[in-house]
Amino acid sequence: MKSVRADGDVECGFWRMVAGIFVVLFAVRTAMVIAFAPEMPFYDEWDGVIVAMAQPMLAHSPASAFWLALHNEHVMLWSKALSYLQLRIGDVQYDNVPVCLVSQLLYAAMAAALIAGAARSLGRHRGAFVACALLIVALPYSWECVIASWANPYYFLIAFSIAAIILAVRVRGASGVALVVACMAGAELSMGSGAFAGAVVSFAYVLRCRNGDLRVATAWVFSAVVVLATVAIFILLPHAAPVALHWGWLQTGEAMLAMLLLMPAACLLARIVQRRGASCDIVFVCVAIWGGMQLAAILLARPEFRLWYPISRYIDVLACMAFASLASLCRLALANGQMWPRLAHAALVFGIVAALAGSPIAWHWMTWRAGNEAEAALRIERHINHGDHGAFTHVAQEILPYPDRNRLMALLDAPDVRYILGDRLGTRPAPSAFVAATRHFTAALSRYACWLLALAIGSGLLILMPMWRREATLTAPT
Repeated sequence: MKSVRADGDVECGFWRMVAGIFVVLFAVRTAMVIAFAPEMPFYDEWDGVIVAMAQPMLAHSPASAFWLALHNEHVMLWSKALSYLQLRIGDVQYDNVPVCLVSQLLYAAMAAALIAGAARSLGRHRGAFVACALLIVALPYSWECVIASWANPYYFLIAFSIAAIILAVRVRGASGVALVVACMAGAELSMGSGAFAGAVVSFAYVLRCRNGDLRVATAWVFSAVVVLATVAIFILLPHAAPVALHWGWLQTGEAMLAMLLLMPAACLLARIVQRRGASCDIVFVCVAIWGGMQLAAILLARPEFRLWYPISRYIDVLACMAFASLASLCRLALANGQMWPRLAHAALVFGIVAALAGSPIAWHWMTWRAGNEAEAALRIERHINHGDHGAFTHVAQEILPYPDRNRLMALLDAPDVRYILGDRLGTRPAPSAFVAATRHFTAALSRYACWLLALAIGSGLLILMPMWRREATLTAPT
């Protein structure tokens, strides 16, 4: 009876954490979208949405090939689907804001589930872990993914990849493998690096076998099926031209720092190999490995990247790796010894302090980008509606909404593009019903933003408060 009641309390605590984190996170990121996201397209959206989707839709000649066509080396199927849905509902009037709102809804649900799922296995450390993780995802460190609709592919990559890992550890039988393969396909249709999920899932089956959870033959069969499925999906999808890889002393230093960050996961992996791990330990180790593989791809293909001052759109992937390693450290602290608890406490405190200390930098860059986009929108309106052909002639590169100035002018001079841009920036006589409803909704929220935001954050924190009060008495389930 006590065991059943304890399991019920853990499950109740999980859903309470999910609800509290979701309420806070969705409220904060929705406020950012309403305050800073422009209606106009920015960089990738011009070619990916305006040219590839909206112009053919307006001409009643939609092409199905664009669904699996590469954009910046990635298929980005789910990002395309959101934008296509917005154009279809909005009568082919482009609006960045509703796509951003839906993206943040999905992100808040995903982040809440992942944070709560990790925290319920961390015993007395769960309260500090939730506080640290909530600060990182709520503060605008990934601001680029918040205010630009086509900066969301990493959301889908993370969701499908980690879902595949969790299913591989938790689910048994052929149906479980089928679900894993489906999630792997979803990851590969999100971004090119989604193929890493297959390799990590295969390793997860090996670890389950080593931990005594799967028979040897079953583990190797499952691993072989996953590898073959990954290769088949990779071959069937289109491929980008080879990317020039860069490596030097700077990348070496970043790699060494990343290896230091992953040391707790390596130590937890050693416990699993010694048959002293739990299923949640395998999940944490595999997510950390997956994050390390994503980081390696970024280091090799993006020489401008800096691990200590990263590009904002990579923050969420880096956070997955960092928090998987932090969760590994907490699991080690719960297992034995006196050194690990001290390290876990220090790491959690450092994470909370660093998240708060670095927030002004994140806020500065988000407002900087939002200011540039607002200036670009004014210049688009001047160019189209007032005939100011010099609106973008001598403007700084960071204000341009598209990197190629001449290409931008050609797009803005196209009559169908002007119609797609709507009534404010373009030549559409009136907004579509969907865009008008979106504006009415966001305006209503803006009028009461302070009260609604305070209410949502307060409600979410109240939901989480019992967990923080009781965290010293909780034990980690196995």
